[in-house]
Amino acid sequence: MEMLGILHSYLQKIHTKLRTVKLVNYGKKYYIIIGFITTILIILTIYKSTFNKYKYEDAKTFLHGLAAVKIDGKYGLINKNGKVVLDPQFDEVIFFSGEYLQVKSKGKYGLIDRKGKLIVEPMYDEIASFFKTDIARVKLNGKYGYIDKKGKLIIPLIYSTADMFFSEEFGKIKMNGKWGFINKTGKIIVEPKYDNTYGFHEGLASVKINGKWGVIDKKDKLIIVPKYDEIIDFHEEFASVKINGKWGCIDKKGNMIIKPKFDSDFVFSEGLAKVRIKDKLGHKEGYIDNTGKIVIEPKFIKGHNFQDGIAQVYYNYKWGCKWGYIDKKGKIIIEPKYDQINNFDETSAKVMIDSKYGYIDKKGKIVIAPKYDEILFWNDIGRIKLDNKYGLINKYGKIILEPQFDEFKGHISEEYISVKLNGKYGYIDTHGKLIIKPKYDKIGVFSEGFANVKIDNKWGFIDKKGKLIIEAKFDEVKFCSEGLIPVKINGKWGYINKAGKKIL
Repeated sequence: MEMLGILHSYLQKIHTKLRTVKLVNYGKKYYIIIGFITTILIILTIYKSTFNKYKYEDAKTFLHGLAAVKIDGKYGLINKNGKVVLDPQFDEVIFFSGEYLQVKSKGKYGLIDRKGKLIVEPMYDEIASFFKTDIARVKLNGKYGYIDKKGKLIIPLIYSTADMFFSEEFGKIKMNGKWGFINKTGKIIVEPKYDNTYGFHEGLASVKINGKWGVIDKKDKLIIVPKYDEIIDFHEEFASVKINGKWGCIDKKGNMIIKPKFDSDFVFSEGLAKVRIKDKLGHKEGYIDNTGKIVIEPKFIKGHNFQDGIAQVYYNYKWGCKWGYIDKKGKIIIEPKYDQINNFDETSAKVMIDSKYGYIDKKGKIVIAPKYDEILFWNDIGRIKLDNKYGLINKYGKIILEPQFDEFKGHISEEYISVKLNGKYGYIDTHGKLIIKPKYDKIGVFSEGFANVKIDNKWGFIDKKGKLIIEAKFDEVKFCSEGLIPVKINGKWGYINKAGKKIL
């Protein structure tokens, strides 16, 4: 295309020069030459005009060297040279995070690889991703099965419900109203014969049959005979069981470690479990050890399990019913005075009092005073809202930027945050410095050093210094990826590079 431009320019110069010379020296030859050049110029002009037109009905961003484009109502794949890698034939192309892409045609789903090779014809009602596994769940006509990475159906479509094998060694399956388990080769490990199951945890699975719950191992051996009204999965070697409306605890051999006497199920965490006991005034919650001994008296209206030696509790204290924190001995380490609290991260926890948010450390010391209408952290930078204005704060409570903007749009992208003031958008950095004054009608996030901005109803691109690198002339744009940007003009999509030059 560049060579065509050079030729076009060269012929224009010759054409202009010939028109200025005297006819007497050339006669008829002059008219033949200038007519020929004029014809060539017209052809080149038309060709350039056609070539420069955007041609796609839709164009998605590039990923791993490929992009989905829409032509004549169908999606296909092109590479960065514009070469069609996969002919447009699908109603949709969906990029997965892994090595495959999902395609849709006539309401059915299939798979292609990142080279554009069709792995699975669009034939399934659903296809899950190959996430942390070499098989993917598929669904057809209400039945589930599994395919491998070559698209081969390795587990037949016979199950009414099936797991996706995200983390478990075995997957739950349901057939003819009964539950069982298969492994990743499709071999039935546990025949579908149970009325319900929660799946395997710590090598065992609780199962229900004839209205009662028991426990099996991975060889389908009945470890605990079904006799309980309910069994919660094993955690820290124990499982809570329900008999006649009361909850107790068994070990992995089925021994009753704690007799059923509590009013709710419980799970051990860090050696302690929160339990509920009914008294004259209602239900109260406390904590037991794995022998059933009450180590923290039931006096709380509500409690949470222990995490890093600390538990959240809610009860009537000096200031009425409030939330606070206790240690494993039941000692109050942070007085209950908050309307809402959260688990601690490494050093601090978000709290609310009188509808205002702040942060405290593990000793209860205030890190960020509870005075903000909203606090949302992105790693070490927090967005704060006060009196309908937004600012920034760090995790130590130091104000980075006083609340002054009307809106913080999106999230941090390449160390920049989009902000709104008086109806216009601009950017600040993570230090709170105003980098690009709010002057745009709309903006996007930075990607590969560029951000899309809207000016007078048209889109263009700026760099990180706020310089308009690509003129605002497009009707729609998408973000920059792998050096190319999808843009729309006059109803059609194409691709430009970072210099604004049309590439595809």
